[in-house]
Amino acid sequence: MPTTMMKLDPRIRGATPTILLVLAVCALAGVLVAPLARRSGGPLDRARALTRSAQFADAEQAYLELARQRPASLPVIIELLDNHAALVAEATSDRPGAPGALPPASPAPSPATLDAPVEDVVSAPDLPAGIALLSRWWLSVLLDQPREGEEAAVLAAASAEPPLPWANHLLGREARHEDDNEKAAEWFAREATAFDDRHGDANAACQQWIDADAWPRLAEALSHPRFAHQVGAGVRMQDALRRRDWGAVVRWFFPSQYEGATLPILMLAAVSALVWFALCALIGRVGERPRARVPLFFVAFVLGIASTYVTMALAIVEQRVLSLAEKGVALLDLIYFVVGVGVREELSKALLFLPLVPVLRRWGSRRESLACGALVGLGFAAEENVNYFHMGLSTALSRFLTANFLHISTTGLVAVAIDDAVRGREVRAGDLSRTLVLVVVAHGLYDFFLSTGSADSSFLSMFVFVLLTRRFVDVIRGLPGREGPLARWFLVGLAAVAGTSFVYASALVGPGHAAMALLEGMFGMVIVAYVFARELSRV
Repeated sequence: MPTTMMKLDPRIRGATPTILLVLAVCALAGVLVAPLARRSGGPLDRARALTRSAQFADAEQAYLELARQRPASLPVIIELLDNHAALVAEATSDRPGAPGALPPASPAPSPATLDAPVEDVVSAPDLPAGIALLSRWWLSVLLDQPREGEEAAVLAAASAEPPLPWANHLLGREARHEDDNEKAAEWFAREATAFDDRHGDANAACQQWIDADAWPRLAEALSHPRFAHQVGAGVRMQDALRRRDWGAVVRWFFPSQYEGATLPILMLAAVSALVWFALCALIGRVGERPRARVPLFFVAFVLGIASTYVTMALAIVEQRVLSLAEKGVALLDLIYFVVGVGVREELSKALLFLPLVPVLRRWGSRRESLACGALVGLGFAAEENVNYFHMGLSTALSRFLTANFLHISTTGLVAVAIDDAVRGREVRAGDLSRTLVLVVVAHGLYDFFLSTGSADSSFLSMFVFVLLTRRFVDVIRGLPGREGPLARWFLVGLAAVAGTSFVYASALVGPGHAAMALLEGMFGMVIVAYVFARELSRV
């Protein structure tokens, strides 16, 4: 490693203090923001933050205080019981002799000891009868204890007119836990039909019907005003597509794209987009002709955003006409990600780059074509990044940290190939076609490997990054002149994106879990940084 570092350009090695400073500031901010985020909300927000951070014992104390308040809140008691089940599972798995567990430093509390304060809550004499029934039954469900005596009472309460609040919701969760998704959807639907403020139940039921192609059942549920009012834009969009109601498709298209996007998510995506925009602008040497290049680069970025909607249209055609979708079979899924995802996304970005070709041919150069292509890819990635965060924090951050460069590199390579073809300077006939095939296959493999969810496949996706990074840097190396501070600021920019991602994750789950969530994405970024710096130092 020291020998390799010595081979790097001194200007790149000189960026190390700046990189370390950026990472240190972000690490400190992440450590400080976690307690601030917990204190900024109410007691319930703090309890939820502790649960997300897997601090189940501390969360239990916070929930116990809330559950003892009157009037009693069944949702709070349910959250207490959910957290308590996680605490019991953690204590049991840490017990000596548990499969795969290490001997604990101090004796783990027994489940019986853990149950005592919770039992006091669910057995409190002043607890309303309905809340007491559902609380005792749900605790038995979570701890897998016998519950035959209470099951009939809960079913009767759920079937009453009107039903007991939250009874159908809990029955739906029980059915889902037992992998009876069809029954779970019906329980969730009944809860959302009977009560307001049950958006989660309504959307869970709808998504199950959509996955099962139970469109008549979905239409029936949407005919109930209270239920329909609680259904999200994404479900509305899929229902409109199924009915080919193009007016409704237009109405729900944009709301469905940003459903669930919070202000912190939008801010994180904006920071990342700004950093990568600056790096792409450096590649295009924006400072040499700012009046011409700033508007050109901005238009390229906007065209990239627009390309996501072209992709959506192509995805609709694939799904409705060609029936392309994941099948759960490795070979078929590989074909889907290459022929489906790879083709439609790379084709959409290439199509939206084409309006820039006449301008670049007349007034631009190969460097500006590379920068514009990269910015089209960045615009696509920036729009797509917002949608990653419904996948779970670890998956979202992994894709968030790596997808920007994936799209920048693939579209930049295609843009240069188009520019070479238009100007008649292809080294070999068919270079453009070969480049398109390369980026489509690389993109498809990247998505396929990540979709499997296994550590081995995620590792294989990193080989895609090595390939794309080397090809992208090869193009930069072929441009006239030295690159000046590009490599240095590239590394600083990656550090800034990784650091701000850590701050965001720390606010949600605490620094320790944030670091774990970032591991996979950071691995990809380190590979990109190393290959980029090593290759560019040879320019």
